Amino acid sequence: MIISIGLISSVFADDHRTIVDAKTAKEMLDQGVLFVDVRSPIAFEHGHIPGAVNIDVRNSNFVAEFTKSIRKDQEFVIYCRGRHCDRSPEAIVVLAPLGYEKIFYFREGTPGWIKAGYALRTAAHEECPATGRNLAGSIECYCSTDAPAKHLWGSGPYWGGTNICLAARHSGIIGKYGGLVRVFPGPPQQSYRGSTANGLSSIDISGSLLPSFEVEAIGKAHTN
Repeated sequence: MIISIGLISSVFADDHRTIVDAKTAKEMLDQGVLFVDVRSPIAFEHGHIPGAVNIDVRNSNFVAEFTKSIRKDQEFVIYCRGRHCDRSPEAIVVLAPLGYEKIFYFREGTPGWIKAGYALRTAAHEECPATGRNLAGSIECYCSTDAPAKHLWGSGPYWGGTNICLAARHSGIIGKYGGLVRVFPGPPQQSYRGSTANGLSSIDISGSLLPSFEVEAIGKAHTN
């Protein structure tokens, strides 16, 4: 597909078609804004921004799939493989005339995401276990949904019965819309002190034989 520079420029003529950098993109992801990866399914499986959906712009059903899945009044971020990838501009040129006005373009794409220190989700990142009770070793996993706020004990280390994704939110590693987490098992503690952080309150607990665990952002070196 050949797209003129003038046509691409016109797509970004107003505030509804905004180019965002990696920091802003991450903030939008944490706020629950939808991310759309317009690369091929193979490229998507190799590594994508956590929580993104894959709609291949070069698939013949692109328009039908997009309009079926995403409302025209919905905010979303489009990205592909960086500044030299033509797929995002191709998608925006197609979508803008259809009435999609709240388009954000993450031009730096997956290379910019990695360069900013954020992790991509791959096929190896399964959903996190519900709790840290039965961890045989450290794991990297994906949190996609909220958990009952009552399942939160300690402040890092966390009690093993705590929901892993809730602990990651409490510690500020992910927002309420999920993300990637590294989990490290630890020995049982005599007591766990609760605290309030990032909009969540954890509970004190003592006298439990369950192991503990800690959570960290993927990309950060574990120091213990």
